[in-house]
Amino acid sequence: MTTITCTSPIHVSTFFNSWGPGNNFDRQLLYVDPVDDAPPVTVITDWQWMDEGLLRVSGVAVDNGEVKSVRVNGTPAILLQRSPLCEWTQVIPARGQTADILAEAEDEKGNLERTLHHLKLSRDANGLETVVQESFGPDHPAPPMPANTVATSPAVRMTSEVPTAEIREVKTDTSTLRWPLWNGKETVADYAARTHIAPMTTLDLGGRKLEMVLVPAGSFLMGSAPGEEGAQADERPQHRVVISRPFYLGKYKVTQAQYASVTSNSPSYFHGDDLPVEQVSWGDAQAFLQKAGHGLRLPKEAEWEFACRAGTATAYYSGNDEAALSAAGWWGHGSQPFRGNSSFGTSPVGRKIPNAFGLYDMHGTVYEWCTDIYAPDYYRNSPALDPTGPSAGEDRVLRGGSWEGEAGMCRSANRNAFNAKSHGYLVGFRVVMPVAEP
Repeated sequence: MTTITCTSPIHVSTFFNSWGPGNNFDRQLLYVDPVDDAPPVTVITDWQWMDEGLLRVSGVAVDNGEVKSVRVNGTPAILLQRSPLCEWTQVIPARGQTADILAEAEDEKGNLERTLHHLKLSRDANGLETVVQESFGPDHPAPPMPANTVATSPAVRMTSEVPTAEIREVKTDTSTLRWPLWNGKETVADYAARTHIAPMTTLDLGGRKLEMVLVPAGSFLMGSAPGEEGAQADERPQHRVVISRPFYLGKYKVTQAQYASVTSNSPSYFHGDDLPVEQVSWGDAQAFLQKAGHGLRLPKEAEWEFACRAGTATAYYSGNDEAALSAAGWWGHGSQPFRGNSSFGTSPVGRKIPNAFGLYDMHGTVYEWCTDIYAPDYYRNSPALDPTGPSAGEDRVLRGGSWEGEAGMCRSANRNAFNAKSHGYLVGFRVVMPVAEP
């Protein structure tokens, strides 16, 4: 009787050996690669009604190999990581008080979902939800998308296109501020000399250096400019913001070596000392900051955009087109068509051109957590002086785009929401250290 030996890795006996039997047991066994011919299975596990006719949908996808993609109503969802079991999420438009959702997956071997998860939801005026229909199977075409919508890749939203909006200018009395504002033309070194602040500083994180550069106090227009390609509703209206205090910001995103030196932990999916740390939730970042000391914190959303722009008004600090983006950051591995400059995974920090403040990788590579709670309509009434975000909400702001996302997601103005408890290989952070009072 021919015997199949089930060890790891899988072996097969001489019955399957086309070269004939060997003279000992080891030679009789040949390695064979198992074939992944089973399709993935996707399940919708959660949904959340949002403002402006949006619905956040989340779930899991399972495969005996590796999940390649999940689509929700035909739109690519965000995979927090690719593995036999992966979580996914996406935001889709909802029609009034009803939603028609279809989730399906594909694995790396090209096997397509056969048990598509289909949900029809409704809710009444009091917010009471009802599952009108639920089924698993292939006989469900993707629900039609509402007209005049655009899909976004990371991190978890789809918003309607909006017409060009007027700029919201709010006057701020800067004469009472304790710090002078950057004039928009001087170098950081000149501003540092004028204010008697060191233009950069280096911290010791358990033997690992953390380089930080000075970001001056200043005034800028926050949000997407009228007519900016790829602009989203939550980036409007463009409005005047004053950052009243200078601060130090990490020259690079926090690296894996720096993170491990503080936490003795290495959570990243991609491994390398000079790669940005990822797979960190907002709470993980807070724990790192507390252990690192030095008064470190995450940047406020307005601080992040001001620091990223560094006096520019273009889509990226390096210009307006994709060639300019490629000079400043790693992006586009997962975009359609595949025209970005990133391979699959993160890249070492500091390999692209910096902005005028001396900051690297503000565009692409991995998203960066901000302190602010996210709200899609926050810009309508946000304060002009040092805005800090809404006072309540479950999601936090992500900025900067990623190695997997399309160019538009890497713009200086682009905003994204992510649950503070979630983590993924597209999400990292950089840190702020306050400047001492004069």
